[in-house]
Amino acid sequence: MSVEMNTFAKPGFSRRVLIGAFTLLLCFAMACSSEESEKPTEEVDPNLPPAQVDLPSPPPASAFNIAETNQDGTLRVEGLIQYQDKHLDKPVRVKGVVTQILGDCDPKKAKKANTFCPEPHFIIKDESSAEKELMVVGFERDFFKKSKTKVGEAHVFEGDYRKMSQQFVNSESGLIALTKVDDISVRDED
Repeated sequence: MSVEMNTFAKPGFSRRVLIGAFTLLLCFAMACSSEESEKPTEEVDPNLPPAQVDLPSPPPASAFNIAETNQDGTLRVEGLIQYQDKHLDKPVRVKGVVTQILGDCDPKKAKKANTFCPEPHFIIKDESSAEKELMVVGFERDFFKKSKTKVGEAHVFEGDYRKMSQQFVNSESGLIALTKVDDISVRDED
């Protein structure tokens, strides 16, 4: 026993085809019958004076200059980053405000808590609200206590300006491999 299915014999099929064809025909007729809408073109009166634009005066060129050094001769964070080609792989003295102290934790306690301590480093800026920042690396955890640095304090950081250091890579701004904070040396003098 074979049953042939005739798709056209299904109820409602011819009605759907008829409605679809009518809709398609109606859309085609509407598209063809509509004339291009004419947009009125406004002609400019040549006798009118030119438009007056009230713009603020441009900032002076000095507003775009980034100061490389402070008045005391130390480098600024933004100045060091701006002129990094001049200072890269050389010893630098940078004055900056400590905005973050990272890695000041006890590794034994962190291991027990199943966490880890990041490598010790400072984040410094010219001032707390400044945009550019610089990492200061290359010291052990006990140096935090020795240097007595606190967030919000300004210090002079001495070291080599590099693109990377052991455990750290900071290619955009670079970083300082620290040798001294103010008068406190990272390495114990013999």
